Amino acid sequence: MTKIANIEELFLLTQNKLVGEHRAVSITFANRSHIYSGNDVIGNCLQEWLPDWFTFLGINIRAGGHTQKFPDFVADFDGVSHDIEVKAWNINNAPSFDLANFYSFLESTFSEPGKLNAHYFILGY
Repeated sequence: MTKIANIEELFLLTQNKLVGEHRAVSITFANRSHIYSGNDVIGNCLQEWLPDWFTFLGINIRAGGHTQKFPDFVADFDGVSHDIEVKAWNINNAPSFDLANFYSFLESTFSEPGKLNAHYFILGY
């Protein structure tokens, strides 16, 4: 596997590998496995899966300070840290994450202007 040199290469590789892929979420409980057919947990699963994907690709990545606060993750390339936010939504519905509410986004970027420099991985499933 080739070394990924920067956040743009990471985005392009991730886009090329994931676009068109199909998903399945399964749960095993009491020795019984079941394929989940709903959509309400897919975004959370993708948000947990994506940093594992980045680590698999050799990226130095760590979780942000809190699960419900900016940023979701921080990736390091050659000593430079990059804030990463992950957003996922069912593409058959309108997005309901913070970018969908523009006024809320404006208010939050006013109090945390670093959000403007973040890299957003937005996944539709």
